[in-house]
Amino acid sequence: MTKALDGLDAVLRHIGVVLMVLVFGVALLQVLIRYVFGIPMVWTEELARNLLVWTAFLLMGPALKQGLHYSVDYLSNRLPFTGKLWLYRLGDGIILAFAIAMVIVGSSFTARTADARTAALEISTGWISGALPVGAAILALYAIVRLLVSFTDPQSGVDRRHEELQL
Repeated sequence: MTKALDGLDAVLRHIGVVLMVLVFGVALLQVLIRYVFGIPMVWTEELARNLLVWTAFLLMGPALKQGLHYSVDYLSNRLPFTGKLWLYRLGDGIILAFAIAMVIVGSSFTARTADARTAALEISTGWISGALPVGAAILALYAIVRLLVSFTDPQSGVDRRHEELQL
């Protein structure tokens, strides 16, 4: 199961790189066209912002896998391995519950906003708000796998360099 997640992780990271290159390129184009030629391009700001939204939501799962989400480790640093393991399981359970709620609410919001159009690009706002349920579903998948690994093979999720529990 973790091997399949590694494949998904690689795909999402590559998509993230491509999206960030596009954000940079579109923002650079906006600055050049505006300040060199004096022609404002309204659509570039909107496109860059929407690409950034998709990037952030698509990479929530890989960030969880790498342990890159914010955490306060005051308590976990003072616990033995078993206590730390249960604390991480609790955290992953909360992340899973939140991700499921985001899928439900995000899907509803996306459906309600699908008829609206963006100002500059005139595309459905459902394409933008769709990043929320898609990213949340990916995050939920990562949280489920982390929970399963923590119960089936707790030692495999330990990063020995930092003594942190990771997938």
